[in-house]
Amino acid sequence: MKTLHYRWNRSLNWILTTLLGFLGFSSCEDNGDDPGNIICMYGTPTASYTIKGKVTDQAGQALSDIQIIVSDMEFSYEPRPDFIPDTPYGSHPVNDTLYSGKEGEFETRQAAFPIDTVKYNLKINPDENNPYYQADSLKVTFLRKDLQGGEGWNRGNTTQEVKIILTPQKEEDHE
Repeated sequence: MKTLHYRWNRSLNWILTTLLGFLGFSSCEDNGDDPGNIICMYGTPTASYTIKGKVTDQAGQALSDIQIIVSDMEFSYEPRPDFIPDTPYGSHPVNDTLYSGKEGEFETRQAAFPIDTVKYNLKINPDENNPYYQADSLKVTFLRKDLQGGEGWNRGNTTQEVKIILTPQKEEDHE
């Protein structure tokens, strides 16, 4: 009786293991109906997004030591009939703080899931080194079609260059 029970369990385990193996492989096939679909199998695809910029005043003079905070990022899909365009699919905090250099330049590189549209929200905060300028904000938008040089799980890189022109505060604001 014990031998029969043992053989039954081994046979059942072999059948279930084989069946689960076939089911697992079939779940990884490409969806031909949606060629833009990213299949998440055993890892996570990523892309690199670089923001390069320069901070100046209205006269074009470079401003150094300006605090730039990459506060968060928003994900959006391309407009389709099954969702509302320009509505973020999701967001997550980044909280990366950097400062402009002597020539007003700055650069940040972020890695994220390569969805249709990725928007980074930047907050520009002149500090006590430059108290005569108003705070500002900026959204930098990246599109998936702009990604280049990707292979395997790395979907590629893209760079956006921005110019931030700070406005002076009114005289009564900083007296």
